[in-house]
Amino acid sequence: MKHFAVERWIDFSRKLVGPEEALQMRKHLEAGCSECKDLAEWTARLVSCCANMGANEIPESATRTARAIFPVRVKERRRIPMRLPAGGFHAVLSAGKKD
Repeated sequence: MKHFAVERWIDFSRKLVGPEEALQMRKHLEAGCSECKDLAEWTARLVSCCANMGANEIPESATRTARAIFPVRVKERRRIPMRLPAGGFHAVLSAGKKD
């Protein structure tokens, strides 16, 4: 019996699989695979929970508080020191001169 991976069941629950694959997955469940049935039920609950979370509006005061507690930190760019060739700056200048 061919089992489906968890990501396929998540896509199935989100209705993102094609019609042929969805039919195969339904037939697999109808064949009595308890392992995949449990996984399909779990992913369906997960998708439902995530959809409900998006429906809740977060108060602006909570957003301000979270931003104050966890400020955005911009990572400083590391400065790479310039290296001059042997002879220093004058060697660079004289390299372009033609005598």
